[in-house]
Amino acid sequence: MTATKPDVSLALMTPPKALMELVPAGMAFGQRLIEAQAALPRDLQDYGQHWLERRQEALRTGVAAAANMATPDLLQSLRAGRDWYAGSVERMTADAQESLDLMARCGKAVTASGGGKAKAKPVASIRAA
Repeated sequence: MTATKPDVSLALMTPPKALMELVPAGMAFGQRLIEAQAALPRDLQDYGQHWLERRQEALRTGVAAAANMATPDLLQSLRAGRDWYAGSVERMTADAQESLDLMARCGKAVTASGGGKAKAKPVASIRAA
């Protein structure tokens, strides 16, 4: 007596029901990702522009501080260095803050719920689509 082999090809070709129920949520996430990426160039351009403005300010204030520090008056030289350093720390803090803000906006745009949880369609309607 020979045993018959079960036909597993049909089982492998049919997507599991649990996987098919995830499709609507994945589609909603994909749409949010597309919308978030559409705003990304503007956000990155603003970030780059602000960063460059801070670098230009650093260069201007650095040159001015160097000129003010090249003086025989030690107190004036120390004040110029202190003022330049304070401005430098402010610019670096602004760089870090703007970077964090940009990352938060990107993350929020991708994970925003869009007004509610995506509802799964019945499996039959997914297969028909």
